[in-house]
Amino acid sequence: WKHIKYVDAVGDFGNNTVALSWTPNMSYSNWATYVTKTQSLLGYKNAIRWFNLGRHRTSAFKVRFQGNSNIMLRKLDVTYNLGTQ
Repeated sequence: WKHIKYVDAVGDFGNNTVALSWTPNMSYSNWATYVTKTQSLLGYKNAIRWFNLGRHRTSAFKVRFQGNSNIMLRKLDVTYNLGTQ
Protein backbone atom coordinates (compact mmCIF):
# COMPACT_ATOMS: atom_id res chain seq x y z
CA TRP A 1 0.00 0.00 0.00
CA LYS A 2 1.06 3.58 -0.65
CA HIS A 3 0.01 6.51 1.48
CA ILE A 4 -0.32 9.58 -0.74
CA LYS A 5 1.23 12.39 1.32
CA TYR A 6 0.56 15.12 -1.20
CA VAL A 7 0.13 15.94 -4.89
CA ASP A 8 1.64 19.10 -6.40
CA ALA A 9 0.55 20.75 -9.64
CA VAL A 10 3.45 22.87 -10.88
CA GLY A 11 3.10 25.49 -13.58
CA ASP A 12 1.49 28.83 -14.34
CA PHE A 13 -2.28 28.58 -14.19
CA GLY A 14 -3.23 32.24 -14.41
CA ASN A 15 -6.60 32.96 -12.85
CA ASN A 16 -7.97 29.46 -13.52
CA THR A 17 -9.21 27.19 -10.79
CA VAL A 18 -7.61 23.77 -10.59
CA ALA A 19 -9.48 20.66 -9.45
CA LEU A 20 -7.69 17.41 -8.65
CA SER A 21 -9.63 14.19 -9.10
CA TRP A 22 -8.33 10.77 -8.18
CA THR A 23 -9.42 7.15 -8.08
CA PRO A 24 -7.82 3.99 -6.73
CA ASN A 25 -9.89 2.02 -9.25
CA MET A 26 -7.85 1.17 -12.35
CA SER A 27 -11.02 0.81 -14.43
CA TYR A 28 -11.02 4.63 -14.16
CA SER A 29 -14.45 4.83 -12.56
CA ASN A 30 -15.63 6.45 -9.33
CA TRP A 31 -13.53 9.61 -9.63
CA ALA A 32 -13.55 11.75 -6.49
CA THR A 33 -12.88 15.48 -6.77
CA TYR A 34 -10.72 16.35 -3.82
CA VAL A 35 -10.47 20.14 -3.60
CA THR A 36 -10.61 22.95 -6.14
CA LYS A 37 -7.87 25.54 -5.64
CA THR A 38 -6.48 28.67 -7.27
CA GLN A 39 -2.85 29.71 -7.56
CA SER A 40 -1.52 32.59 -5.50
CA LEU A 41 -0.69 35.92 -7.08
CA LEU A 42 3.00 34.96 -7.18
CA GLY A 43 2.25 32.70 -10.14
CA TYR A 44 4.16 29.64 -11.25
CA LYS A 45 6.73 29.86 -8.46
CA ASN A 46 4.20 28.32 -6.08
CA ALA A 47 2.84 24.85 -6.64
CA ILE A 48 -0.74 24.02 -5.77
CA ARG A 49 -0.69 21.24 -3.18
CA TRP A 50 -3.32 18.73 -2.09
CA PHE A 51 -2.60 16.85 1.15
CA ASN A 52 -3.40 13.39 2.52
CA LEU A 53 -5.29 11.59 -0.24
CA GLY A 54 -5.25 8.26 1.62
CA ARG A 55 -3.81 4.77 1.16
CA HIS A 56 -4.11 2.84 -2.09
CA ARG A 57 -2.39 0.08 -3.98
CA THR A 58 -2.81 2.04 -7.23
CA SER A 59 -4.00 5.55 -8.01
CA ALA A 60 -4.92 7.48 -11.13
CA PHE A 61 -5.03 11.28 -11.14
CA LYS A 62 -6.54 13.91 -13.40
CA VAL A 63 -6.37 17.68 -13.23
CA ARG A 64 -9.16 19.93 -14.50
CA PHE A 65 -8.69 23.64 -15.23
CA GLN A 66 -11.60 26.05 -15.33
CA GLY A 67 -11.28 29.67 -16.34
CA ASN A 68 -10.35 31.83 -19.30
CA SER A 69 -6.60 32.38 -19.08
CA ASN A 70 -3.79 30.35 -20.61
CA ILE A 71 -2.16 27.61 -18.57
CA MET A 72 1.28 26.04 -18.52
CA LEU A 73 1.33 22.72 -16.65
CA ARG A 74 4.95 21.75 -16.04
CA LYS A 75 4.43 18.63 -13.94
CA LEU A 76 2.24 16.77 -11.48
CA ASP A 77 4.30 15.45 -8.55
CA VAL A 78 2.95 12.68 -6.34
CA THR A 79 4.73 12.10 -3.03
CA TYR A 80 3.96 8.98 -1.05
CA ASN A 81 5.14 6.76 1.79
CA LEU A 82 5.33 3.02 1.36
CA GLY A 83 3.45 0.91 3.87
CA THR A 84 4.02 -2.65 4.98
CA GLN A 85 0.57 -4.19 4.62
